[in-house]
Amino acid sequence: MGKFTEKHEKLLKFLLIIGIACVIVPILIACNYTYLCEDDFSFEGGAKDLVRDYGSSLVGAAVRTREYYNTNQGTYLFTYLVSFIRAYSRWGNPGFHVFMTLNSLLFMFMLYKLIKAVVSDELASYGVFLAATTMIFAMGNTDCGKELFFWYTGGLNFTLEYWLSFATAACLIAYMRMEKGIKKNLVLALSCFTAILASGGSLNLTSFNCSIILAVLIFSFDKVKKNVLTALPFVFALIGAIINVVAPGNFVRSQDGLKEGHSTLADGIRDTFACCISEDKGLFTSKVFLIMLAFVFTVCVIRKVKVKRNGEMSHVWLIVSLVGTAVVRFFTMFPIAYGYHEGTMVNMRTTCAYEITAKLMYILFIMCLAQWLCEHFEKKASIVSYVALAACVLVALIGYPSVKAELKEGLSYLAYWDIRSGDIKEAYATREYMLSSMELAPEGSDLVITVPLKGAESMYGMGLVDDPGDFRNISAAGLFDLNSVSVVYTD
Repeated sequence: MGKFTEKHEKLLKFLLIIGIACVIVPILIACNYTYLCEDDFSFEGGAKDLVRDYGSSLVGAAVRTREYYNTNQGTYLFTYLVSFIRAYSRWGNPGFHVFMTLNSLLFMFMLYKLIKAVVSDELASYGVFLAATTMIFAMGNTDCGKELFFWYTGGLNFTLEYWLSFATAACLIAYMRMEKGIKKNLVLALSCFTAILASGGSLNLTSFNCSIILAVLIFSFDKVKKNVLTALPFVFALIGAIINVVAPGNFVRSQDGLKEGHSTLADGIRDTFACCISEDKGLFTSKVFLIMLAFVFTVCVIRKVKVKRNGEMSHVWLIVSLVGTAVVRFFTMFPIAYGYHEGTMVNMRTTCAYEITAKLMYILFIMCLAQWLCEHFEKKASIVSYVALAACVLVALIGYPSVKAELKEGLSYLAYWDIRSGDIKEAYATREYMLSSMELAPEGSDLVITVPLKGAESMYGMGLVDDPGDFRNISAAGLFDLNSVSVVYTD
């Protein structure tokens, strides 16, 4: 099989790239049909008021970050950027779409750069990236990703921090492999900079950021012993995490949602385990997920991928990788379960964020398992890889109806179908009309907008209703300097 992949490497790369494009292109196209929705109105309106009050987005955003830090949550990067960028107010819908597309594109690009840094082999990196993007965008229940990739507020609080974390880890790996020089120092400085930024979003992403950097350091511990500067990105990530966690606003917000039986630290730990078990059960009932794991294993065995390059993947290191990936999943879930005081997932954005982390951790463990088998049972590893490949094909063929149905539930397919059917254009035209109506209405007026109820399955709801007293309607009215806004939907 190894000789076959070497002989047909260009063809296989081409096929993998086509597969990757089928998964990610619909997402990137759909980003150009996004619009302000839900909390976007309040954040954009608040940022607009800050410019009026302070005459500068730079100063106003800093003031809002301090206020938000003390009263709501410690997400310093998110709060500053959402108050400073003002994508819609500055550039309208075209600029808003550029930002949304760029944010999603950077997520994909930095994820690939991290995979490439770990895998090294180009063909294998394409294969692992295809599996990762399929899990994130194309398998069942990935429609919850609309809150991360098609919602401005979610994109700033989650997606942006994800790709900053990917960039941090990729830069750190590159730093450890470079020869001494100015470029090496610049890469370390960049890794430290992105590390502290990545800790400034939602706390579950802060946890992921610290965990993934720590994982890189653990797998390269011999390099850390030789050069303690290698640990600097983790130090910066930890400093950012502490700043985020100790924010008075976190405690204010947490106290507001206290529930009996879900208030103590012990309750939070129990709820975290319950959420992790529940979510992971969902992953392992997915045929697409299992097929992709088997595919990753096969690719890594055939191409002899080494996750741990300095020394072999011993039995101890395999256990470390298993425990480590479980710990990352736990600490990514903990801020969600403890912060929301729930034993179940309540928001699409937090569900999606945990599942992205879990999927990447399972991929990492499978890669470690493949290396361990290759190093300790070389002949058996090849046989196991053939069995895994055959199992992939068999499950795909026998379970084709259910696999097909699951893929159709994925965010990529939903976006593709909305684009193909024209639903996404119609839904966007309706939302664009609503935004234009609010923008053109006389200042201080009471606006009533009547529009057909047009929606696209892949898009996030705008949130405006017929009640002018609804918080979202009040926020929209404030953004456009209106007295009130109400929206009446017709069938």
